[in-house]
Amino acid sequence: MVRKKKDEMDIKIKIALISAIGVIIGALVSSPFFNSLYEDRPVIDISLGGLDTDLPFLELPKDDTGHYLQFVSRNRGDTDGKIVVTVQGENAQIRGNSNLDWTYERSVNFIIFPDPEPKTTSFYILPDENSEMFSITLTITDQNDKQYFQQINSISPTIVTYEKTETGYAYVRK
Repeated sequence: MVRKKKDEMDIKIKIALISAIGVIIGALVSSPFFNSLYEDRPVIDISLGGLDTDLPFLELPKDDTGHYLQFVSRNRGDTDGKIVVTVQGENAQIRGNSNLDWTYERSVNFIIFPDPEPKTTSFYILPDENSEMFSITLTITDQNDKQYFQQINSISPTIVTYEKTETGYAYVRK
């Protein structure tokens, strides 16, 4: 009989401890500290086109180094955003600058500083020699040490397809 009372007491103590921990966590979450973390969070927009339009380059641009595309990003929040940008080519290889090797997939860590003005980042494209068409896909993920409430918005297009023409490559609408 004594054993039953001790078990009941243990259960009551456990329930009381769990309730106390819940109250403490609830108080912390509704505290000004957490509210400021949420209000000051990074809000990152990113796209292969413009951020206010869904049109990428209609003709794939080219400079002295070769064909290139740009992704556009901005941080409408109040703290630095930390993201990983992955650019993947289908029938095309990619590199960020002339010091890197060509590859079908490239991932780069970025810190996007708070600024409502869009910033562009270029990467070079080498279409496969015998391919008449290629696609580029942009994906964005959080870095491990990002701000807790960070928000990422992928704005269309995040996938673009170009078709070979007599003079270069033209954007294919899907």
